[in-house]
Amino acid sequence: MDVWWKTLTKLLIMMILWYFPTAGALAGPPFRTDDPVPIAYRHCEAYLFSSGIREDGGTGGVGPAVEFNYGFHPDTMVHLIVPMAYDAPENGNSHFGYGDTEIGLKYR
Repeated sequence: MDVWWKTLTKLLIMMILWYFPTAGALAGPPFRTDDPVPIAYRHCEAYLFSSGIREDGGTGGVGPAVEFNYGFHPDTMVHLIVPMAYDAPENGNSHFGYGDTEIGLKYR
């Protein structure tokens, strides 16, 4: 019973923190300036993220979105971002659907 209670408490704390409004993250992928160095040859990374903005007229952004990076050659990587996008104006209909796909190449 004690282990169940601790697990439930942790889950509730995580849910509260998830919905708690924040001022914005200062670090963590996807970085606003992106990673300065390509990932290692034959290695890969995958991130699940969301990003949004709230203005006087409503909210909008992407999420959930997935970023996949792969080092296909020494000092060279490709990346793919596959997002779901949303737009929720204050006075209008909300929209949710597939966003803009990003394909990129980074080399050093």
